Amino acid sequence: MLQVQHISKHFGGVTALKDASLSLAPGEIRALLGANGSGKSTLVKVLGGLVAPDSGTILLDGRPLVINSPWDARRHGIAVAYQDLSLVPRLSVAENILLGREPCRRAGFVDTRKAQAQAEELLARLRVDASPDALAGDLEPAAQSLVEVAKALAWDPRILILDEVTASLHHDQVQHLFSLLREMSEKGLAILFVSHRFDEVFSLCQTAMILRGGESVASVQLDQVDEADVVYYMTGTRPEKSRVVTAREEKETRREVILAVSNLQVPPRVRGVTLTARAGEIIGLAGLQGQGQAEFLRAIYGQIPFSDGRVEYNGASVAFTSPREAVRQGIGFISGDRERDGILPVRSVTENLFLARLAKNNPGTILNPNYLQDEAGRQIEQLGIVAGSTAHPASSLSGGNQQKLIIGRWLAVQPRLLLLDDPTKGVDVNARREIHDLLRQMAASGTAVLIASSDNEELLAIAERIYVFYEGEIVAILQGSEKTEEALVAAMLGMKQTRPEEGT
Repeated sequence: MLQVQHISKHFGGVTALKDASLSLAPGEIRALLGANGSGKSTLVKVLGGLVAPDSGTILLDGRPLVINSPWDARRHGIAVAYQDLSLVPRLSVAENILLGREPCRRAGFVDTRKAQAQAEELLARLRVDASPDALAGDLEPAAQSLVEVAKALAWDPRILILDEVTASLHHDQVQHLFSLLREMSEKGLAILFVSHRFDEVFSLCQTAMILRGGESVASVQLDQVDEADVVYYMTGTRPEKSRVVTAREEKETRREVILAVSNLQVPPRVRGVTLTARAGEIIGLAGLQGQGQAEFLRAIYGQIPFSDGRVEYNGASVAFTSPREAVRQGIGFISGDRERDGILPVRSVTENLFLARLAKNNPGTILNPNYLQDEAGRQIEQLGIVAGSTAHPASSLSGGNQQKLIIGRWLAVQPRLLLLDDPTKGVDVNARREIHDLLRQMAASGTAVLIASSDNEELLAIAERIYVFYEGEIVAILQGSEKTEEALVAAMLGMKQTRPEEGT
């Protein structure tokens, strides 16, 4: 039915796919597997018409297929349900499900009664507890994910691609969805299932295509391999049981404890996290998307509340109710989402650079503009920021320079604790290296650094110790010789591997 042959795709200097191939037969349920950055999402977007490949061929029923848009994909029977939802929040559930294929009367007006009935039928099949009239943006994450699946099924596809759609679903919802998928595959529907959850993959799928570094490295029958085999194909090395260390108390060091978190609960994402960060440490937070890392950082910073547990900062129990309160106590936060959480695009480079200093000062404090301009010039030179002028708006900088600007903002006030959520997302290799150097510089000055990243290579390179999140809990702590890619991937996937107790 579907053959993907030698697909390559580059984004600037980054290779997302390199000579990747895949096949899918009628009635087959095939998993698409790979570590973060392996090219899974790019391949899904190629098949869904969101990204055009640089080279390669797609065949459908033996004939060449060019997919220029999502409409092209759907017209040829390919429908995709995305993890990053394609729903329009301010449209109703029914409007989202039937967007682009609304039933119409003869005069061309939408037949709302028929649309309502079609949406209700799909919602009932998927057991979605939501009204067709409800706004999609008001639904719980699990319901939104199922509406995304309903939206794909509404096109009555020959090929259904599911991209991490189970990440927000409860166990019973997953089981019902799998039952439906098996039923549809028996009628000839071909399914490409993208997931990091091995239990789901081995339960649902018959075969798997595994990507590593943008290349298709293996096509396997899942009844002939085990989890360790799959991790080997994903990483190139076999996971050793001794590499994955279950969460345990850390050995005392002479460095001052800056942050001590005990049994932190942030429903529904964070469940009983315990962690310690000391002065001068760079601590990594690893895990698949949606495992609780981001919520953990935001709870510490006062952006969202925690329901239970204890946070000690500089030896005192704290529960910040706002980021401003955290900043005044010497805590910084940097997000990979520069537009939402980082820069003020229309403000100057100078103003952006000194935001943290202004926030930390008492209200009414006035800083000399000439001093700020001169100091900004010195700092952007020190940070290696390429800017035409410190008076130019921050939006005039490249993504990498914007992120260095944000880090420089905190470097200027030398926080006791710096929290980072995917800080190098979307920046080039050189900018990433420079950002790492800046973080090491801050740690060397005594700042405790906590960095969550979707890039395993980044965490392995920069973090002294890595806490691995899985379904809201810390399932492993990796440090020293234990800190390897295969150990990290195995823990992120929830593989039940433990190390013998110390001294045994």
